[in-house]
Amino acid sequence: MILADKILNLRKKCGWSQEELAEKINVSRQSVSKWESAQSIPEINKIIELSKIFGVTTDYLLKDDYEEIIENIQDDYPEYKQISLQEAHNYLEIKRNMANNNSLGAFLSIISPVVLLFMIAINNEILVESNKTNILTGIGVVTLLGLIALAVSRFIKADIEFEPYKSIEDEIMETAYGVDGLI
Repeated sequence: MILADKILNLRKKCGWSQEELAEKINVSRQSVSKWESAQSIPEINKIIELSKIFGVTTDYLLKDDYEEIIENIQDDYPEYKQISLQEAHNYLEIKRNMANNNSLGAFLSIISPVVLLFMIAINNEILVESNKTNILTGIGVVTLLGLIALAVSRFIKADIEFEPYKSIEDEIMETAYGVDGLI
């Protein structure tokens, strides 16, 4: 069997159209069509990519008399979601925003008891009447709760903004051509 027949058979076993195969190895559909009709031969780097995609050796693809048993190609090489440059850029921007929101939330959580402690300290220094003591302590508690609520809202906001991108961290993904270098 010649290279053209092997590419055609492997592509059909995977259930891919010529266009889908072309996308996977970054060539035109016409190039795949020419390869399958033996009008042209892929460049060596494309043959290497084809061997990886199909899960066969380059020997199998290039040697006419070399036969290899191929089973469940798609199971061995599952199709992963590709991350485009724009998606990668958006993901990194959201992660920066998330870090800022989480930092602000942590700062507010840490600083929140300071107001209460400050009000208690003022209360002890001034030794005001008992009803005013409750007012200062009340202001401190309300401020503490307000700052904690604000901190929690920052944590929630960060998580909500990141929700669409959780799959990037949870699933196996591959980056589109050239994205790794740019990121």
